[in-house]
Amino acid sequence: MSHHEFTLVLDHTPSDDELDSLYEAGLDDSTPEFGPRATPVLHVHRDADSLASAIVSAVEQTEAAGFAVVGVQLHEGRA
Repeated sequence: MSHHEFTLVLDHTPSDDELDSLYEAGLDDSTPEFGPRATPVLHVHRDADSLASAIVSAVEQTEAAGFAVVGVQLHEGRA
């Protein structure tokens, strides 16, 4: 397994309850970032066999928590 880092761009800013939902959906390996003037994102640090499987699993978990993922940003040199 390899370590992969990437960012998921979310369709809306999470409430406190939605943050709990993200964690419960399996995104305990992510760090949310949002604010009044910032695009809401999740920075994901995930161990997986491939970058593709890491992204797919994170997107599925994010969608299960009630979000749409509107973009993926790769961390050059890290993923």
